[in-house]
Amino acid sequence: MEVIKRCGFYATIFCASFLIYVYPFEVVRYLIQGDAQSAIYLLIQTIISALLVIYYLRSSSTFLPIKLFVYEGMGLGFISFWIANFALIMNNWLSFPSEFIGYSTILIISLLFIFSHVSTKFLNIKEIKLTSNKVKNNYCIVFISDVHLGSNSQSHLKKIIAKIHKINPDIVLIGGDLIDSSSFQPSQLDILRELSAKIYFVTGNHEYYLKNSRELLYELKEHEMEILDNENIDFKELNIIGISDNTLRDEKIIFINNLIKNEKFNICMVHQPSIWDDVSENIDVMLSGHTHKGQIFPFNFLVKLKFKYIYGEYQLNNGTLFVSSGAGTWGPRMRLGSFNEILKINLSTQ
Repeated sequence: MEVIKRCGFYATIFCASFLIYVYPFEVVRYLIQGDAQSAIYLLIQTIISALLVIYYLRSSSTFLPIKLFVYEGMGLGFISFWIANFALIMNNWLSFPSEFIGYSTILIISLLFIFSHVSTKFLNIKEIKLTSNKVKNNYCIVFISDVHLGSNSQSHLKKIIAKIHKINPDIVLIGGDLIDSSSFQPSQLDILRELSAKIYFVTGNHEYYLKNSRELLYELKEHEMEILDNENIDFKELNIIGISDNTLRDEKIIFINNLIKNEKFNICMVHQPSIWDDVSENIDVMLSGHTHKGQIFPFNFLVKLKFKYIYGEYQLNNGTLFVSSGAGTWGPRMRLGSFNEILKINLSTQ
């Protein structure tokens, strides 16, 4: 069984390497020069690309040129794949010279690539107003997810902290994927001490991809952060429930139902929004991330196939789900059709 899984993994990497790192640029070259390269040459390019991707993923390498090739190449190749296919269709439909279409394709890809990089520089604050008869006081709650420290720099975290500091919330909730790389150093989180608010954290899937995940999670506790591992904590009139991402789906539902306090306003943090239909009746607000809103258009359509709730606000039964696009990016530092965001939730009495 393990051999089959490995073969499937390598086959997927090989196919993806061709479609992302080789095929789009061969299409552009074909449009401009009018001839196709030999299958052997394309195979060699694909094998080299696949080996670099596998090496990077398996070795946890921090070597910058390989990281840029894998991540930024992934983003560039994904955008190029769709534009190149559209260019091929236009080449068959329009009477323009294929060379003109080829150079136009390069221009469009370049502009989208630059725009998608610039988009990651913005950090939006999305304000949400909620009322409930379960609270008598007003609360300001900040929720962030998917910071992806390692893929994103400490300067990006500083930008997030500066924004949160201006909001001056009562509590800060972090919904997983705070860290995603072995290049991350726990000292980078020292800046969290600048916040006066209590910080509660649940794990995402990326925390468990790291080799030293247990030690790392233990060190997070030393940085003014309380980890909620399938448990709850009272914060005045709020019952905050935190569910770890490495918990089985059915167990997540059981934990949540057991941790509900009907007399309090129940807030549940679950990194992936896949169990909302099963817990919406008992939860006042569920906060999730993970989807990145697809991060790079039109990848959102593929993400939608797996996640029914991909982004925004969803009402069901007695509860509300908010799925954030995340405060950072995974892989390529690129966003197309989405932005980094912080959720500012203002909760007041009804």
